[in-house]
Formats: sequence, structure tokens, C-alpha cells
Amino acid sequence: MKKQKLLLVCAQPEDMVLRCAGTLKKYADGGQETYVIVLGRSARQKETIREAAESLSVTWLDLWDLETHPMVIDREHVEKLALEFRRIRPDVIVTHDQLPDYAHPDHDAVSDAVRMAYTIASGAGAGLGGYPVSPRQTPMFGLEPDRPDACCFKPGIYLDVTAQQEIRRKAQKLLGLSEETMEESDRRCRQRGLEAAALSGAGQCCAEAYSVWNPICSFDRFVW
Repeated sequence: MKKQKLLLVCAQPEDMVLRCAGTLKKYADGGQETYVIVLGRSARQKETIREAAESLSVTWLDLWDLETHPMVIDREHVEKLALEFRRIRPDVIVTHDQLPDYAHPDHDAVSDAVRMAYTIASGAGAGLGGYPVSPRQTPMFGLEPDRPDACCFKPGIYLDVTAQQEIRRKAQKLLGLSEETMEESDRRCRQRGLEAAALSGAGQCCAEAYSVWNPICSFDRFVW
């Protein structure tokens, strides 16, 4: 069976370990491939970021080192991202929510760049190194922001990451996050797990929540 590929495109390495670590590890534990592109420059050492990614069994990590606050993603880098979409051919793309994040404008810059890059990648007119054109639709999901209540974030899917909780913490510690930040991340995971359990009728769990960017087209049966 063909391995699935999950691609995370985020502004900072903290986004990888705080918002998506359990999901990345869950995919890896299931024998799937995970790819991460961090666009923004970080004050943290690159080796530290790579160690955190390795703890999550990330298949491939790329650090772009773009200026931040504000992050300006020009046409050259949008096309570079489009090239990666075609080269990797992800089955799932995870990035920042498409609704405005008033606390982190760089998140908006990344989500806008992802949308533009995928439009280019899925169009036949762009050469992009001769790689095949990307599918017209690849499911895209939005990371939960720091202040979901202020950003109108609406979970569209919950992923049970109970089994990955310990490794989530390890990745966060490797990146040097504060105990307060890690506690808040754990609290949010527990809260999303309670919501998932209430909606599904399953037992209590820890979960990571994502918005759904676009309707998902199915030509066979409901996606579940």
C-alpha cells in the first residue's frame, strides 16, 4: 500500500511542536511520511529544531529562515513552495488557519502563501522543474491558533493523540519551551479531547484540533 504523505507548512518551529506534534508522530507511527517546512527565522539553534523534529520521526525538514515580524513572502518564495508541493505531492497539507490570526500576522502570511502556491502548483501553465502538476484538490487543514476564541477558529476535525502525549512533551522540551507554555499546550489537548469524546461518544482522550480549509470531494463514499 502506498504511504500517505503529510506536509506541514508553518511560520515557526514552535508551531510544529505545540500545534501539530501529536499528529506528526501519529502519522509516523502508522508508517506514513511526514514533511515539515518552517518558513520563518527562529532564535533557536537549527540543530535544536532538527532534534525536535527527529523526536517526532519527521521524514524531512526544511528551514527557510525568512525574516519575521512581519514576514513578507515574495513571488520567488511562493513559487519555491509551489515547487515543493509538486515534488513532495502530499496527500494532506496542514498550515495555519485561513481566517485572520490577529495575534500573529505571520501566520496569515503563511496561509496566504500556501493558498497562492497551491494554485500555481495545480495549474498546468507553471513549469516548476518539470514535476507533474499537483492534483486540483489536496485536503488542507488549519492549525489551532494561540487565541482561538479571538480568531473565530472552528474545529472541523479532532485527531486523537493520547498515545503521542509523552513524545509531544519531549519535542517541546527539546525546543526549550517554558513549563508554562507546555502546560497550556497540555491543557488545550485535554480540552479538545473532551470535545472529541462528547461528539464521538468514545472514551476520554487528548486531541489536536484543526479547521477544514475547503469542502472535501469524495467520488466513492463519505470520508470518515
